Amino acid sequence: MPFDQQPDGGENELLLLVEVLAGAALGDAEGCGQVDLQRALLVDLSVALETLQPLGHGQVLVERRVGELRGSGIDRLDPFARLSWALVVVQRLVGPLRRHGSADGLGRLGHESVRPAVDSVQAAARQRQRQQRQHAAEQRLQRRPNRTTAHALRCDDVSGGHRGESTAGVSTCCTRRPQRGSAGALHERRAPFIFTPAAEAGCRPPRSLKRSAGPPSCAVECASPMPPITFDARGFTITGKRRLLLAGNVDYARLPRSRWADQLRLARESGLTAVVVSTPWLVHEPAPGEFDFQGQRDVRAFLELAQQEELLAILRPGPFLGPPWDMGGMPAWLLDEEALTLRGPSPAFLGACARWFSALFEQVRDLQATASPPGPVALVQNEHAWFCGSEQTGAAYINELHRYLRESGVSVPIVTANNLYHSVESAIEAWITQEELHATLRQLRSIIPDRPLLAMELGRAAHPVWRRGKAGPTPPSGDALAYQLAQTLAAGGGAAIAGFSGGAVPGLLGGRGDLPGEATFALPDDDAAALLRKDGRAHPTFAPVRRLLRFASSFERLFTALDHQALTATVVPTPGRSPLSVVHATGAGGSCVFAFAAQPGQRAQATITLPDGSLETIDTGRSGCAWALLDYRLSPTALLERCGACALHHEADLLVCFAPAGRRCWFQINGAPFEMIAPEGRTPVVDEVEGVTVLLLNEEQADAFSMQHGRPFVGAASVDEQGAAVALPGYKQGYTVESGSVKRVALTPPATPPRAPALTGWSRATLDPYLQGHSERFARIDGPAPIHRLGAPHGYAWIRLEIPASKAGKVQAACFEAGDRLLLLHKGACHAVLGVGPGAEGDIASLSLRKGTNTIVVLAECLGRSGLDPAERQLRGLFGHVYSVKQIKGLTPELQTREPLSPLEHRAPLWRLHEADRTSPHWITWTIQWRRKTPLLVRVAPPANEAEAVRGVALLNGEVIETLEETDALRLRLDESHGLKRGKNLLQIAPLTENPEAALQALSTRTQLYEALENLTAKAQWAVARWEPPADDAYAPVAKSAMTSAPAGAPCWWRCGFSLGASLRAAAERTPLCLDVAGLTKGVVLLNGQLLSRYFVATRTGEPVAGQRRMSLPAALLREGANELTLFDEHGASPAKCKLTFDPWGPAGAP
Repeated sequence: MPFDQQPDGGENELLLLVEVLAGAALGDAEGCGQVDLQRALLVDLSVALETLQPLGHGQVLVERRVGELRGSGIDRLDPFARLSWALVVVQRLVGPLRRHGSADGLGRLGHESVRPAVDSVQAAARQRQRQQRQHAAEQRLQRRPNRTTAHALRCDDVSGGHRGESTAGVSTCCTRRPQRGSAGALHERRAPFIFTPAAEAGCRPPRSLKRSAGPPSCAVECASPMPPITFDARGFTITGKRRLLLAGNVDYARLPRSRWADQLRLARESGLTAVVVSTPWLVHEPAPGEFDFQGQRDVRAFLELAQQEELLAILRPGPFLGPPWDMGGMPAWLLDEEALTLRGPSPAFLGACARWFSALFEQVRDLQATASPPGPVALVQNEHAWFCGSEQTGAAYINELHRYLRESGVSVPIVTANNLYHSVESAIEAWITQEELHATLRQLRSIIPDRPLLAMELGRAAHPVWRRGKAGPTPPSGDALAYQLAQTLAAGGGAAIAGFSGGAVPGLLGGRGDLPGEATFALPDDDAAALLRKDGRAHPTFAPVRRLLRFASSFERLFTALDHQALTATVVPTPGRSPLSVVHATGAGGSCVFAFAAQPGQRAQATITLPDGSLETIDTGRSGCAWALLDYRLSPTALLERCGACALHHEADLLVCFAPAGRRCWFQINGAPFEMIAPEGRTPVVDEVEGVTVLLLNEEQADAFSMQHGRPFVGAASVDEQGAAVALPGYKQGYTVESGSVKRVALTPPATPPRAPALTGWSRATLDPYLQGHSERFARIDGPAPIHRLGAPHGYAWIRLEIPASKAGKVQAACFEAGDRLLLLHKGACHAVLGVGPGAEGDIASLSLRKGTNTIVVLAECLGRSGLDPAERQLRGLFGHVYSVKQIKGLTPELQTREPLSPLEHRAPLWRLHEADRTSPHWITWTIQWRRKTPLLVRVAPPANEAEAVRGVALLNGEVIETLEETDALRLRLDESHGLKRGKNLLQIAPLTENPEAALQALSTRTQLYEALENLTAKAQWAVARWEPPADDAYAPVAKSAMTSAPAGAPCWWRCGFSLGASLRAAAERTPLCLDVAGLTKGVVLLNGQLLSRYFVATRTGEPVAGQRRMSLPAALLREGANELTLFDEHGASPAKCKLTFDPWGPAGAP
């Protein structure tokens, strides 16, 4: 019989139980500050309520427990004792009810037949509470969640009266999150959040979100018998254990599958507790509806390996991931849809996202931490860096993605990293920043006091790119990254490190970089900027970061128990602008004092006063930051009251610390003080106090420290089961600890890389049929089209133009509707390289046309798109007509006063703009008298430096036509469809700046106007051919001695071979086998028929291009015996200088 139909007062007893327990938990706990107990009680209370609702035969049990509660005299107890007793009663109640209900239909929770009874109990509960509650209880009720339901603790929207929608028993919190991209914009408080697995139907968030005027409350999204994930200000509780998220990216799609297990193992040994796993959409869905999760794309297998290493996973399904992927990871076929808004509320784009999410989570749904048994996926990230302040666009896009994720089966917490530009209810807001990190995270804590802090993309540097004359900015030093990580820990946050693991983008799927200025394209391989290279070798800059990661993961219990209400004022740790700063983080598990020098990598000392009045000297060492533990319990019998060195590792009765060589360090365990001196030589020092073995290292030894088979080692890269140790570079002898003393360990030198095989049997294939335009593979097309519609979403496509000319002569041919690069071939030779990037010559080429038909062949290339641009700017190839042009000279722009514009009212999303942002009232204006029927062409060149960067809105005769980004070029073809008219026209740019005079000066230099004299290709015949390797019979042998070192000027293919014996094939598994492409210009490499990657080492004139000269040959593609290399070079350069090498440092070379 349903509980609400019991005639003997059972309903009253339930109401009493609810009243007493909820009052104790939500009223008294706030007064006594027992946050952990309060949260645990809420979990048990929600489970108890959900269990009681369909109960038919557990009435006696309920009455017995309520009687115990009444007889205990709970009202006379102090708040802490009252709360503790209430918790005990609930725990006693839940277990028997579960066992009793298993035979009573208890598994039908959420079923429609139970809903009427549930609603009846809720209605009766609300009525009884209104009748019986006294004035003091009513005041207490205002500080807690408004009502309790079967599956969730709901909250009311005080301002709008809106209540969280529920789907199949799933309730969602309606608290409004801050909308601005500033950490100090709003200060809204909310109560702790308890997250449990979603019901099968998924969680549907409210479609309309209203700001809450009152204190919001917690939400339990769904109830389930599975272990819940809970999170609060201290972090996450996953399967019953408090966890600190220390994550780093390890990208399965950019690593050979044979390296997955080792890379994950090294990540765990480095101190990571989680990995950030990006799932590039374009890799898994190369064509609409065609999904591939096999082999190298087997994300499920990768997550299972992560779980074997006891690593959690933050899954990033996109749709946008960022560099180095083409379009930020989104597939190019999206551009086929008409009126599509990338990363916006376009029905076509959202529908494709929903299909992608569904396919992905069909593969990994049961690998979530909420599954049974629990999997490794603890968080799922929704989008990435969506820095747009349009509230309407965000609600229609980000909120819908959140809903799609829930409906696809995501039952773990969802995280966003939008810097509060737009937030989603019940989601965790992570932060992306590199500046003033500690202060920013504290501000975020004050805004969202009940959520974990998570700093995403920590240490992020611009992705390495190809640049003329320089390779772009270097990644941050390890000292700088350690400085940032220490600030994050001092603020009580977790971290996700960008650039942790290196990798290579497969094939031609690379995209744009994120450097300002000249158009830049991401290097396929980013090992040079990674802390852990894809072959497993650590970059030297990794050492200070690894020390801090090992410390934080080893002392996870300390950081997950910090009291984030006990914040004290401190000098902001800001590089170059502050003296030495000290931050004291305290909590129930002990405390940690962090010290920061004025600069990362700068050594500083300071004497501080500890809480007990004693003095402690902190030495930041060579990294610029240090830490000291206080009152940390190492074991039930050992309390570390003082640690004068930086703790590194704790395991059982072993404590490992380090300090600058020669420094005197004071320790105190169980009241027993003792002193140790950090070693100045290679031999560590050890002491045993109160049953604790303390191993003290210097900084160099700390970088060589590892735990192998439960034992500490210094100087050993690896130790096998028999105790045989392999040396780290620079170590001839290792050390370990046995029976409380240091023991020396014999080390085996690391294996010397073998000599690589020679490249032999060179042959060459010329491409005359394509270069002359008479290949049978050319197929007619109607007119210009982007190359992704011509069967080439990435890489190259051949385009043939047969242009009729009524007379002979030279013309200035403009290709304004084109990208990224066009190799113009006339009479079989390279005539010009148009487009962007090193060696490109702009958008206009001089052509000599003869009377009659002129054949021009274009090798069009997509070097990579940016996921930040709108869809119309993502087109590549020659997708518009070619015009003969003449530059318009003598026009000088001026400033005119107009009404300021809101850019987001005309286009959204636009990045790093808010709805309140307006342009300057002073618009840069060109007055143009137009008398032609042909288009007006406008080119705004990219800025040469930061001073020339201008952001704004372009208008023609008062109508918005385009937006101008700070670092981009802008090319416009304006005709009647854009509002161009005969007579007077006003071309204007409304700048987003407070200094319109400087913008006027910059755009006067950067902007050129052209009148189109004739459409050269209007009557031309267009044809396209697929770019592909030639047939075997097209190659002719070439003696290496006859291979010229000068570029031939026209594209060609080269082929050679090399042989690997069994020993060399095995060596390639341990040490990267790299191809050095010295002497070539720009092109691609294939290994045994598999397209590997691009190379770009010189322009067609031979000018060097910095970035990457070597590429690793994946061991999985190498064969024992004969192997074949095929190279395509755009300018026919000689491969005479190319060679293979076994390099321990991979394609990036030794640092």
